[in-house]
Amino acid sequence: IDELIKLSNELSSKIPESEFSSLVWFMIGEEQFDKHEYKSAIDTFKRVRNDFPNSDNADDASFRIAQAYMKMKKYPQAIQEISIFLDKYPNSELKKEALFSLADSYMQQKKYNKAIKGFEAVIIEAPTSYQASESLYKIGICYMKMGEIQLARKAFERIPSEFPGSGSAFSAMYQLGFISWKYFKDYDK
Repeated sequence: IDELIKLSNELSSKIPESEFSSLVWFMIGEEQFDKHEYKSAIDTFKRVRNDFPNSDNADDASFRIAQAYMKMKKYPQAIQEISIFLDKYPNSELKKEALFSLADSYMQQKKYNKAIKGFEAVIIEAPTSYQASESLYKIGICYMKMGEIQLARKAFERIPSEFPGSGSAFSAMYQLGFISWKYFKDYDK
């Protein structure tokens, strides 16, 4: 990677606006990310976003910054970077993933009300997506963590009919069984 970074610096100094330079820097960031070198990846992706703001991969780089912070469990920084991403690239194809990551970051911090609102935004943005079924499931989990068992039950009950055959549907059925057993004891009547 060090040799590639050296060559990329030379290329960037000779042709600063090159789309190729942007792509090479993005690929370096991806390599760093894949090797769990998240701090280096963040610096590299920030370079892509800041030095090549109109490149085809500037939005990808911006989102990868947030993902790196999430991998490091630095959720406040991830939230900040996702907000930057959503402001700069409101029409990106990665928007639903960003909204999901934003809600998940709140959930990881036990900010369940914010997480629920975030997951609801995902469902509105992409109602038939994988992220929508996962969002509805995580809404149920948030309600369970808050002790709102009836609301959790309602969220879980929606999933099998709205997303039949999904992994979320299977998980929701499990949660419904658990809720019935733990809280209602009405499974044998």
